[in-house]
Amino acid sequence: MRPPLERALRQGYRRPVYLGGTFLEMLAAFDAAGLPPLPGYAFRDELARCLRGPNRLLQATALRVQGRLLARASSPEEALAAYKQAVAVFDAIHNAVEADKTRLELASLLLKDHRDKATLLASEAWRSYAVLGERFWPPSLLRLVPDSLRSKEQIFSGRGLLDAYRETFGPQRPETSFEHFSRMLPAESGRLLGMERAYLFHAPQPGAPLRLVSEAENGLPPLPAAAQANIAELAELVAEGGPLILDAPAATEGSARLLAGIPIDCRPHGIFVLFHVGHMRDDVRPALDERLLRDIGQVLAWPCLGVLEADRTLQQRRADKKAPHREMICVSPAMRAFLRDIDRAAETDASILLHGESGVGKEMLARRIHEKSGRSGQLVTINMASLQDDLFESEFFGHEKGAFTGAMNSKIGLAELAENGTLFLDELTEASPRVQAKLLRILQERTFRRVGGTQSISSNFRLVAATNRHLGDAVRQGTFRADLYYRVAVLYFPIPPLRERKEDILPLARHFLRLFAHRHNRDCVEDFSDTVKRLLREWSWPGNIRELRNVIEQAVILNGGRSISLHEHLCAPLLPYLLPGMSREAAPQPPEAEALSLEEVERRHILAVLRQTHGRIDGKHGAAAILKISCSALYARLRKYDLRREEEE
Repeated sequence: MRPPLERALRQGYRRPVYLGGTFLEMLAAFDAAGLPPLPGYAFRDELARCLRGPNRLLQATALRVQGRLLARASSPEEALAAYKQAVAVFDAIHNAVEADKTRLELASLLLKDHRDKATLLASEAWRSYAVLGERFWPPSLLRLVPDSLRSKEQIFSGRGLLDAYRETFGPQRPETSFEHFSRMLPAESGRLLGMERAYLFHAPQPGAPLRLVSEAENGLPPLPAAAQANIAELAELVAEGGPLILDAPAATEGSARLLAGIPIDCRPHGIFVLFHVGHMRDDVRPALDERLLRDIGQVLAWPCLGVLEADRTLQQRRADKKAPHREMICVSPAMRAFLRDIDRAAETDASILLHGESGVGKEMLARRIHEKSGRSGQLVTINMASLQDDLFESEFFGHEKGAFTGAMNSKIGLAELAENGTLFLDELTEASPRVQAKLLRILQERTFRRVGGTQSISSNFRLVAATNRHLGDAVRQGTFRADLYYRVAVLYFPIPPLRERKEDILPLARHFLRLFAHRHNRDCVEDFSDTVKRLLREWSWPGNIRELRNVIEQAVILNGGRSISLHEHLCAPLLPYLLPGMSREAAPQPPEAEALSLEEVERRHILAVLRQTHGRIDGKHGAAAILKISCSALYARLRKYDLRREEEE
C-alpha cells in the first residue's frame, strides 16, 4: 500500500477517506507490530481524529482501540471506561455485532478479577457467535456461556443476520468501484447464508430483461444449462414480484436443496436480484422467510446506490479530464493580454474578482482559472441570486442527519464539495447582508460547521467571484460589506466587453457558425458575406458574446447564415441603458413629440429602472421591486409597450 499512497501524495491527491472501522483496526495492528505508518495515515493522529469526529461508528471503534492500548499500558480503570463507552455507542447505532466484539474484549479484561461480570458480558455476546465464529471467542470465554443459553440461542435470529449484512456491506469506501462491489456482493452474501452459489442479475428498469452481472460458485463446476435457465426465470419472478425462498431440490442440481432470491431496488439505476442456490446453514434457515429477505434487500440497497452514484461521478470526472481543453477564441491584443494576466493569476491561490457586463463569459473564465490552477478537485458554481437566505446554510455548508425536519440523511455542502477545487460565486452582489457575514467567516478561517453539527470542517478551496455591478459602488452605497470586498478582490480583473475588442467579433461569429451548423444539421455558407461582416463589426453588441451567439444561431436556423437580423429598431432606444458608458446623446434617439403622454412617461421610467438593474426583473434588487409592482404586472407593461425580452437583457 505504501508505494501508491506515496505517489498519490506527491501528485497532490488527497488521501482516501474511510468510513468504517476496519481501516482503523488495521492501522492499530500495524502500530502494535512495530511496522512503519502508511503515508498520510499516522496512527495516533487517526485515532484522535476518529475520537472527536462526527462518525459514530468510527468513534466507537476508536474507543475500543483506545481501551486496548490502555489495557496494554497497565491502566485498567481507564481501559474499562473506554470499553464501556464503546459498547454504549455501538448499541446506540444498533451495531450489535461490533458491540458484542467489544463485550468479548471487555470480558477478557474482567475475567481474572470479576468473573461474574465477564460471564454476563459473554452471555450477552453469545447472540453473535454464529457471525463472529470461534476466532473472536477464546476458550476461556466459551466456558462461561451456560449450556442452557447455548441450546436456546444456537438458532440464528433474523436481527442478527441483518446486523451481519450491515456490518459487511456498509458503508463502502468512496473509491470502491461498482465492478469490485458487484463481485463482493454475491460472495459475501453467500458466506453469511452459508450457501455455495450466488448470482447477481440486473435489469435497467422494471420489466426489462435481466442480465447476469457476476457470480460466485466457490470453485464448484458450472451448473447445467437447463438449471441456469431455471435460475434466470426465477430471478425474473423475483425482480417483478418480490423475494422468493423455495425448498425445491429438483429445481437445480441434486446437491442443491434451497433457492433464495433477494430483490434490491436501486432505481434510477435499475433493479438487482441476488439469487442464492445450495445448502444453507442450519442455524440460519429457521429464521429466514420472505419478509427477512425483503429486509436484507433494503439493507443492501443503500451501499449499492452509494457505490453506483460514486462510480457514475468518477466516470464523469474521468471523461471531463479526457475532454480537450477549450481555449477561448480571441485575436485582439487587449484580450490576449487580459488572458495572459488571468493565466498568471490562476497559478496562485489568491482570490479573484471578475467584473464584466452580462454575456462577456465570466463563468467560462472561471473554468479557465480552475483548469489552469492544477487543482485536483472540481469547479463548484454557485449563483448567489438563486440561494434563498433561509436555505443558504443547508446548501452552502451542508447539514447533519436530523438537523431539521426532513433531514433524513447527512448532506455535504457546496463549500465542502469544493475541497481542493475552485468555488465560483456568481452574481456576488445579490448576496444579502446575512449571507455576506457568513461568507466572510468562511473566507477568513476556511472552516465551517454543517447545520446541526458540532465538528469544525476545513475546506481548501480557491475562490473566484463574479459580478456585473461594480463592487466599489455597492460598498459606497452600503449594500455590500467593505471587509468582504477586500477579501474577495485580492486580484481584480475587469473583463473587456465585446464592443471594445472588435477584432474578436468575426472569429467568434465564424466559430458559432460552424458550431450551430453541426448542432442543427444545417447547410451553411463557408463564410459571411461582406454585408454581414460589416453589420457584425459595426453593431455595438450590448449583450456581448451571448447576444452574438444568439444572433448567429438564429441566422443558421433560418437562412444558413446568409443574412442576420439585429433588431435595430428595438435595441436603439435601449442602448444608453444597456451600455452604461454610452450617453443618451451619443445613442440613436427615437423621435419625440412636443408633449409626452402619460404612457410614454411610464415607458421611459421603466426603461430607466431597467438600466439601473441591468435588465434584472425579479429579486430583491430587481426592477419589479423598485417599481413596487409584481413581476407579472411588469411583464404585462413590457408587452403593452412592445418591449421584447432582448431589451430587458
